[in-house]
Amino acid sequence: MFVTPQSEYNQFMEANSFLNLNECKQSTYDLLVSEVSHFRRSNMFEGLAKELLLTVLLPSRNNTFTYNIPNHQLGFVYQRNYTGLMATKKVEKNKTKRGLFDIKVQVDSTPNKTHYMVFSDLLKNSALSKCVNVWTGFYPLTLTSDVDERFALEELTLMMFEQEVNWGDEDFQAYSAFSLSKRAKPRDVLMGFTNIVFTNRKVDSIPNWQYDYNKNKSTPDFGGAYGDFDITLKNTYFTPYRSNAGALMQGAIRELFLKVAKLFINNPKYK
Repeated sequence: MFVTPQSEYNQFMEANSFLNLNECKQSTYDLLVSEVSHFRRSNMFEGLAKELLLTVLLPSRNNTFTYNIPNHQLGFVYQRNYTGLMATKKVEKNKTKRGLFDIKVQVDSTPNKTHYMVFSDLLKNSALSKCVNVWTGFYPLTLTSDVDERFALEELTLMMFEQEVNWGDEDFQAYSAFSLSKRAKPRDVLMGFTNIVFTNRKVDSIPNWQYDYNKNKSTPDFGGAYGDFDITLKNTYFTPYRSNAGALMQGAIRELFLKVAKLFINNPKYK
């Protein structure tokens, strides 16, 4: 059997403040690290999910996964110990471990790249058809030889991955109108907003935004519940890209997320 170095297991026990000690035997830990390490991805989102689970399990990674493309470094930072925004916001009913796998997308060593910035990069350097390819699971490397276009598509990939991890039906995700139980997948929401941007050739054509601390547009939203969003905008921009095909949280990779989640107790904010 695959055996993780004792130091790695000890680091895991020391680095995490909310462990389910009944589940955290080294034999269980070793087996889980082995299962995740040998998981064979079928698309890029599953590949990123594998790296996230290894980052959770292996503190020697310093909570960070990065990869390089020409002129840029991209990746994510894992928000260990329920410290991310997803975990520190109000925790909804039955979302007992919300934020357990929260990440911050990291672009060129900064975790502050916003959706607004990414949409601007995409509009400048790519096309809606390429974004659709990313949404369906194509690797950006296979879609273009242009350095700037690949960079923008890699950013979109990471933003969509973050959506798949943090939103959905699992107890470690936030509720979403875009989830398997709603016959959709979490990243469909970003595809809908991308559709608005390219159709209107303007990032500011998205009608509702959240703002950052500097009062700059940051993350798009619906100005309230999706159910109350304008029906014409829904049908025009979101319905064409609403499908549960290719959702991350299903099959073998979902089972691995559930197994890793068992190692932890509930978010302390959950009452």
